[in-house]
Amino acid sequence: MRFRCPFCFYAINADESARGYSMTCPSCAKTVKVPVGRFENGCIIGDFLIKSKIGEGSIGAVYLATQLSLERQVALKILSPEYSTRKGINDFLNEARAAAKLSHINLVQSFAIGEEDNICYMAMTYVTGETLRKRILREGRIPVDESLHIIQQVAEALYYAWEESRLIHRDVKPDNIMITEDGIVKLTDLGLAMQTSEWRKDMDISGSPSYMSPEQFAGDPLDTRSDIYSLGITLYQMIAGKLPFDAETVRSVAHQHFEEEAVPLNKVDSSVPLPVARLVQKMMEKNPDDRYRNMEELLNDIWKIRQKTAPDRSLVPEIHTISMKRLDYGMQHETTEAKKNVLKLEDEIRERRKYLRILLALIPVALILGIIVTLYWYGNTPINTSVEMRIAQKTAYFRRFADDGSLPLKVIQEEGEKILAEFGKPRNRAQRLMLDNIRAIMTDAAYKRSVLENKNLLNALRNARRDNAVLKAEGERLSVRMKEAENKAVAAEETARTKKLYEENLKKIGNLNTAIQSLERERNALQQRISSLELTLEENWRDGIRMEIMKLRPQQRLREISALLAVESVQYPRRAEWLNTLEQENVLLMRILAEIAESGTQYSAKELPGLGKIIMISSGFIDYQDQDNRVRQIRWDQLPADAAWQILSGNPFFSAREREVRAGLELLKGRLGAAQTANPTDLEISAMIRLYAQKTARTMKYMLPEKRAEARKLYENALEVLKGGLEFDSIKSDLSAILSL
Repeated sequence: MRFRCPFCFYAINADESARGYSMTCPSCAKTVKVPVGRFENGCIIGDFLIKSKIGEGSIGAVYLATQLSLERQVALKILSPEYSTRKGINDFLNEARAAAKLSHINLVQSFAIGEEDNICYMAMTYVTGETLRKRILREGRIPVDESLHIIQQVAEALYYAWEESRLIHRDVKPDNIMITEDGIVKLTDLGLAMQTSEWRKDMDISGSPSYMSPEQFAGDPLDTRSDIYSLGITLYQMIAGKLPFDAETVRSVAHQHFEEEAVPLNKVDSSVPLPVARLVQKMMEKNPDDRYRNMEELLNDIWKIRQKTAPDRSLVPEIHTISMKRLDYGMQHETTEAKKNVLKLEDEIRERRKYLRILLALIPVALILGIIVTLYWYGNTPINTSVEMRIAQKTAYFRRFADDGSLPLKVIQEEGEKILAEFGKPRNRAQRLMLDNIRAIMTDAAYKRSVLENKNLLNALRNARRDNAVLKAEGERLSVRMKEAENKAVAAEETARTKKLYEENLKKIGNLNTAIQSLERERNALQQRISSLELTLEENWRDGIRMEIMKLRPQQRLREISALLAVESVQYPRRAEWLNTLEQENVLLMRILAEIAESGTQYSAKELPGLGKIIMISSGFIDYQDQDNRVRQIRWDQLPADAAWQILSGNPFFSAREREVRAGLELLKGRLGAAQTANPTDLEISAMIRLYAQKTARTMKYMLPEKRAEARKLYENALEVLKGGLEFDSIKSDLSAILSL
């Protein structure tokens, strides 16, 4: 990765493993910190210096950046890693090429595209302003003529794209419409744009469901009339403050687009002129032949209507001309409203004078009544002895109790359970939050004890290493002394007078050899203890990571798992290999989940054994047509294992990894035993089964005998999770023995 030195602005090259650490700048020799993130302020991608994140798109994030060679600000779009597939990169390149070919004041233009360190990026015009979606969320509704003014500029951009390149946007919506500080409207995000010549029958259905035309849902050939439909939905939302078709599922929204008629705008708001309501209705006709034939015809109608509805029709731009100044709607209304405001203000002043006289007369009476009511209220207000106050007192006591480092963890847990049992089921939200606070204190105490145990292990390891160094030095000193004794013994042999001394020295040498051998045995024992402690620490750390994964994976929070593994890789580089293995497995699970729960119509008409033909896969549900031609729905995680595999096996990527994919389907459901049956050689699944069984056994021991019913429920849940595992019978026997205590 590359980043810029904050002192001398030199572009520094750094290894990925150096993220978050300090290094010396090769140019100015000052100490600088390597950014942790790849896209933080000061990082360099290609010819662009990143400053800050300004938005999130459908397939990537957008950053404010400076193009170093030309010293100009740009919007730099970075393709997300999960979309760096062949299709994702093709869509990204398609957007860049489409934006680069078109140069229009109402379109965001592309400057450059490139790739560095497997990161795809595109530089675009930097627009200061806000999206139309944010404007609608802030104001609710936008005045009729201002809405028409915005739509007129978007229609000009679409007219230009169609006339120049026969280009269809396919994703016209408020999120992709920017309004600059000067009031110029910019159409963005050409990632789904398509030329009519590119249409194929087997193309994926793309777009935002709330704004898609019926022919988009049906997968029929498209032309500019499809963008007119999406533009009509957007105009309806601007004026009405809500979407004409809105539902919780994609299937329901599609049904509304095909079958239901939107409530006319003049029925939603009687102040909307009838010509405007008819304009929007014609733009949203179900049949493309009933809509405007092209953008030219639409623009002509908008201009004609604005000649009658605009506060100042002289400011309405002609067709195919660009308004370079934002229309000041406040100024247009100022003259007509000024007289009304003056007359209204005079009436208010007269009314206020009349009420002021009455108010002055009533002030003494109000003061006396206020004093009486206040005295009565203070005299009759009961002392607050609520349950919440008692819980707060118990919480303060329990916090001090839990912070006592001399108490065993089991005693703290028992005291917390007593307090929770004392108050029973909470009667309101405040009580529930306060009792949850007590549970949080219990959890925090357990965490602190775990941290303390790890510190003790580290201290023992350090002491063992220190003792080993002392013993090694002592052994070296003894070796020197032994050598000296040997020399003295040789000299003693030369004379008879030193014969006795020689014999004594030989005895001492024997004793020293014995001592050295004893010290060597102690050193080996300490070395084994050190190795055992290091293995224990490593396994404890890995078990902590596994516990977090087992919490997040059944909830399908796979992106959080990736973030956790990335942070740990930066913090512990020497453990990156093991963490990378887990990340590869997590990426596979994300691909499996996207395919089995959100693949749309990709597997339409595919036969499911024992069920029927697939219609659509969306939001985790699979719509299918059974043997009696009835439409039914099933959650993906309720599918039989063979049926789920039948869906995925058609993809060459998955078919080459059958054991891993079958195990992944079970892991996403939280069924560790079934996952081990599918892939018996996966050591991580075996480790998680061991960890889950140990945690369940410890929790059951804490519960018994006071909470036997809860312990049995935990026992039954554990059997469901571990069912089918290689050691299921042994684990079941151990847990049953605990339950019988």
